[in-house]
Amino acid sequence: MNKEKILNVIFLGFIFFFFLLLFAKNNGYYETRNTKNSELTKQQIMQFEEDIKNGKEIDIKNYSPAKEIDYSSSLSNGIYKISLKLENAIDQGIKLLFNKASKAIND
Repeated sequence: MNKEKILNVIFLGFIFFFFLLLFAKNNGYYETRNTKNSELTKQQIMQFEEDIKNGKEIDIKNYSPAKEIDYSSSLSNGIYKISLKLENAIDQGIKLLFNKASKAIND
């Protein structure tokens, strides 16, 4: 494979990961995961209410759900940052393209 083909494969890989992460972000994956971590279960709410009735000292740490392990790696975080930069670049490029087309049509 020559250098041009290798660069094309790498570029397509970045585009693929960009759209993959963009899809996950737009479908609320991260938001749902964070919301799920912050919600109290029914059992924890019942325990909280019972502790209030009994006059016990209340600490939110006793009632929060078990923390999930974050399996993200520096690679996935790096790819996500690259995808955000690529998203901004594509957005600016499209805006520039449409602005040029608009000026060409209106002039």
